Amino acid sequence: MKTKLEKIIAAAIRAPSGDNAQPWKLIASETQGCIDIYNMPERDSSYLNYQQFASLIAHGALIENILIAGRAIGCAIKLIIFPDVNDANHIARCEVSEHAPELDPLYDSIFKRCTNRNRYRSFDMSEEQRQSLKCAADCIKEASVGVITDSSSRKRLAWLLRSNDQMVFEHKDIHAFLFSQIRWNQKEVTESCDGMPLTSLGIDVVEAHIFPMFRFWSVVNALNSVGLSKIIGLKGGLNCRSASALGVIKVDRRTPESFVAGGRALERVWLEATRQQLAFQPVVGLPLLMQRLVDGRLDGFSAKQKKIIEVASQEINNIFGVDDKTVIAYFRMGISTSDPEQFTKRQCKYAAVLD
Repeated sequence: MKTKLEKIIAAAIRAPSGDNAQPWKLIASETQGCIDIYNMPERDSSYLNYQQFASLIAHGALIENILIAGRAIGCAIKLIIFPDVNDANHIARCEVSEHAPELDPLYDSIFKRCTNRNRYRSFDMSEEQRQSLKCAADCIKEASVGVITDSSSRKRLAWLLRSNDQMVFEHKDIHAFLFSQIRWNQKEVTESCDGMPLTSLGIDVVEAHIFPMFRFWSVVNALNSVGLSKIIGLKGGLNCRSASALGVIKVDRRTPESFVAGGRALERVWLEATRQQLAFQPVVGLPLLMQRLVDGRLDGFSAKQKKIIEVASQEINNIFGVDDKTVIAYFRMGISTSDPEQFTKRQCKYAAVLD
C-alpha cells in the first residue's frame, strides 16, 4: 500500500494552482489507508484568492488527480469533502483501499499537462472533439462545461478577455504577487520547487530582456500612463484569438464545495485536451475578480476599472449562456506552435507526510 500511496501523491501534486503556489499539504497514512488534504492559506496570499476560491479550485484539481491515479494503479478511493466541520482548511479525506486496476485514459495526461501561454495555431475542431471535452467533466455533478468554436464568437470573446491580463498590471497587489512567483533562472526554479519559470510565461527573447524591469510597481505605474497595461491586455486578447476553442467552467452554487467541484471539472477538461495533444491555458483572473465585485470588495480599483470588469464578465457570460451559474474559469485551446517540453518541466514540492 505504501508504494501505491506514493504513486497517488506523485500524481496529486502535479495539479495546477494559481501561479504554481501549490497551496496544499497532504498527510498520508499507510496504517489507516487514507490521505488527508489540507489548505495552506499562507502559500497563496494573492488578491485574486478571495475567500480562498483560487485555492479551492486548485484543491479540486489535486483531488481529481488522486481519483484518476487511484483507479489506474489499483485503488478504490472514498472521497469525503470537508470532513471536519471545525476546520475549514481540512479540504478532504481520501480513504484508500485495494482494488483491481481500471484503465483511465486521463492518467498519463497528468504528467504531461501544462499551461501553454504562447500563441496557438488555430484549426477546425471537430464536433467529436468538442463533445469529448464537454463530456470529460460529466461525472462532476455540480459543474458543467461550455465550449465555443465559431469564429465570430471567438473573436468577440478574445477582445473581451483582454481585460484579464490588463488588470494584472493595473492593480498593485495583484502585480506584486505575480512577480513574487516568477523564478528568474534555473537556480531559483530548482531551489523553490514552486512558482513560474520566466521561460513559461510566453514571452519572446526581446520581451525577456525588458520584462525584469516590470517587477517594480513604480515603473509599471508610470508606463501605464502611456498604455503598458493595455498593450499587455491586447497581447492576451490576440493569444485568445489564436485559439481554436474558448471555454468556460461553471458551477451551480457559490460555495466552497462547488469551487472544489469546479476545480475537478477544470482538471478533467484540461487532461482531456492534453490527451488530444492540444495546447491549453486557463483564464481565471477575471472570474475571481468578479467574485470580489459581487461582494463589493474590488478594493484598489477605480470606478472605471470596476465597470470594465463587470461589463466584460457579463458579456462573456452571455456569449457562453451562463445564466445563473457561477463561473470559476475560462480557458483557451489550440495547437501549440512551440515545444511543449519547455512547459512540462515544472518543479513540484513533495508536500506530504507518509507514515
